[in-house]
Amino acid sequence: DLLDETDLQTAIEVMNAEVYNAMINQFIPPGSIDDQWNVDGLEDELEDEFKLHMPINDWLDEDRRLDEEALRDKIVKTALDHYHSRREQMGDKNAAQLERHFMLQSLDKHWKEHLTQMDQLRKGIHLRGYAQKNPEQEYKRESFELFQMMLGAIKSETVQDLSRVHIPTKEELEALEAQQRADRERAGPAGRGRGG
Repeated sequence: DLLDETDLQTAIEVMNAEVYNAMINQFIPPGSIDDQWNVDGLEDELEDEFKLHMPINDWLDEDRRLDEEALRDKIVKTALDHYHSRREQMGDKNAAQLERHFMLQSLDKHWKEHLTQMDQLRKGIHLRGYAQKNPEQEYKRESFELFQMMLGAIKSETVQDLSRVHIPTKEELEALEAQQRADRERAGPAGRGRGG
């Protein structure tokens, strides 16, 4: 599906929502009250993992009505806005190529790891019988869990890579082109002289 799909934007948007919601769950448990929240930890994790600065404490100070669901929505919306602005900065064609590259790279890496884990599971599944468990049922259950973990890792890594990749600004590109022109001009006469 990934190879056939020309535009992954919708899939990436869904991944963003899933990945950010999963991260939020670690710091703001669903159905919790604000005394149970670790907002500082969430801010740090968003910065460390996704290079996203979100002043969540400030949002809470400014709007006392922000409950868990509203705060979660605001964080996910801010992350999606960041994704869209970066995508716009790259241009649709470049963004599509980059998204495909990161997804394929992550899929390839995690699929290989998954196959190794499945092989190890297959070799050791007979031991479940000693624990009075049905090895066939345990194999199905554990292999499904491994597959779900692989999908989660692919999504998380893809979202992380896309949020962390440096997109050169127009000024940076112009400076790079100017530097390359200057390098060519300096190397030009010397390069031609050696061949003669």
